[in-house]
Amino acid sequence: MLVVINVVEGLLVIVGHVHADQVQVACAHRGLLWWVRGMGGPLIPAGFARILSRELNVPRRAPAAHTNSKGRRPMPPPPTTPPVDPNAVLMTGENSFIRLSPDGGKTMSDRVSHWRVLWCPAGAGHALFIQSTLTDGRTRIYSDNIAVARWLQATIETLLFPDFADTAMPVVSARFERHGGPWSTATETATAADTRIVLSWYDCIEPFVLNAPPGFNNRPIGVFSTFFPARGAQLEINGKVAAGSAWAEMRGDRQGSSATLAWSETWVKPRG
Repeated sequence: MLVVINVVEGLLVIVGHVHADQVQVACAHRGLLWWVRGMGGPLIPAGFARILSRELNVPRRAPAAHTNSKGRRPMPPPPTTPPVDPNAVLMTGENSFIRLSPDGGKTMSDRVSHWRVLWCPAGAGHALFIQSTLTDGRTRIYSDNIAVARWLQATIETLLFPDFADTAMPVVSARFERHGGPWSTATETATAADTRIVLSWYDCIEPFVLNAPPGFNNRPIGVFSTFFPARGAQLEINGKVAAGSAWAEMRGDRQGSSATLAWSETWVKPRG
């Protein structure tokens, strides 16, 4: 006679009878399902399972490899990416910009670079670089920290737009204020002794993160920044408004604009 014995919760439980030619082994909860010959009684200590396997010379099954819900072995985890960027920090802050055109970007009539520096080797402060039809095409520089303006000229603007990097140009003292943000209209105002400049960005589209490490576009330094592209922008100086308009442009595969709020911006350089 054959007795079906099931290993459940540390005990062998007799669960039924089968024919003699149905001897087999199968998996069960916390143990093995055994069909053994000549056993009886309602419960048998689970320790007998090891004895029975030796006595019956039943091979033990190797534990199954861990698989996912589709029965496939999971892929090994990817190599861990270091959580810290390897480059040295040059500055952190903002560098929002406006570029206007009368013909959809074929020619440029006005160019503005607005910096809010939270930290750099020269300190903290603001700088505003302008070349516009409202300045008769001449470059103007405004700042509340001339050391920061000169550092930006020598370190970053020389790579972005060399016309803004001429340290022979005077830096006019100004006070800076910001109002609003990309959810509506963002304005940056610079007020000097005889000049009031208002920059406006509005109708912003989906933001994205610019990732341009050192070496990108053959630049020796890199930048990481959150871009809020604006469909509309305006440059006003002493009540006069520049006539040009912002235009759409691509940044990689993301929709950008020639007028962009560039916040949470950090410039870096290779160490060593």
